Amino acid sequence: MAGPIHWDRVKFIPDYDSKGWWEATKRREYVVNQCNKCGNKWFPPLPACNRCQSTDVGWFKTQGKGFIYSYVVVVQPIFAHFVDAVPYVVAVIELPDANNPGHYATRIAAVLRDDEDKVAIGLPVEVDWEETPDPEIVIPFWKVSGTADNTWKFPG
Repeated sequence: MAGPIHWDRVKFIPDYDSKGWWEATKRREYVVNQCNKCGNKWFPPLPACNRCQSTDVGWFKTQGKGFIYSYVVVVQPIFAHFVDAVPYVVAVIELPDANNPGHYATRIAAVLRDDEDKVAIGLPVEVDWEETPDPEIVIPFWKVSGTADNTWKFPG
């Protein structure tokens, strides 16, 4: 990541559906929604299961580890707090411990701490945490945590 993210330029307001997620990040736990009826897991937080439509929804604590399924490099900041951070990498991360019935994956989008030259599809990653000026808000970032065979990088 090129520079700092200015968390003082944004105000996070947890809503009913995301409140439990924000509480978990304060404990340095990465959670995803889980349906208490069918076991389906998903992210971002929603009020009902996207598989069976049950509103009996809870949280599943992941190991905070996964691998890069895909990624993009952001070069134009969209939000004021990211102006000094460009270029930065946003990855789609697959969480193997949060696989669903039928074995389809739970994937999340996340900002990586690593620069583009360190990133490749297939590399393992783990969650890392960043404090903000608001003590109630802790932001999860992800970072490359090792190597892997058969990785792929965008050419260039």
